Amino acid sequence: MKRILPFLALIFVALLSPLVSADAVPLSEQHIAVIRANCSAAQQDIQAFRRTELVTRSNRSNKYEDILRLMAAFNARASINKINISDQTLLVSQFEAKLNTFRQVDYKHYDEMLGDIVSINCSSDPVKFYNSLTALRDQRTVINQDIKDMDAQLDQFGTLVNGVRTSLAGGNQ
Repeated sequence: MKRILPFLALIFVALLSPLVSADAVPLSEQHIAVIRANCSAAQQDIQAFRRTELVTRSNRSNKYEDILRLMAAFNARASINKINISDQTLLVSQFEAKLNTFRQVDYKHYDEMLGDIVSINCSSDPVKFYNSLTALRDQRTVINQDIKDMDAQLDQFGTLVNGVRTSLAGGNQ
């Protein structure tokens, strides 16, 4: 519990303080002192979080890859049966592109940022540490949006599949 409190305090400061950039108003000395006092414990927690996050991302990525294979198999079978699936085909390619962006660009950048935060000498440069946490939070938002977009695409694919099922049940192809 003692290890978590400094990390939570630091995250609380990062979330509630205004964004800091090169031309923004600098952090107050009080904020800097809090960051300096708690950053080493926070870095240890971030390092542990990074390991956990890697497993989570890998599992999510594998699940999306499995779903992508099922979507492609559905499209292939529907095509062989001469069912119009142009919308599904487009959606599968969009989903695959988003998945590749998630894995190879956005999450990779996020993981590199996590590694950079752990390597910062936060006792001597607490503002850099804080700014890195703020940038990390922004990148986490990008990843969250990727996941929401892919989930929306999966919902849309499900709706299209239900449309195919309905048309087949009615005898229309």
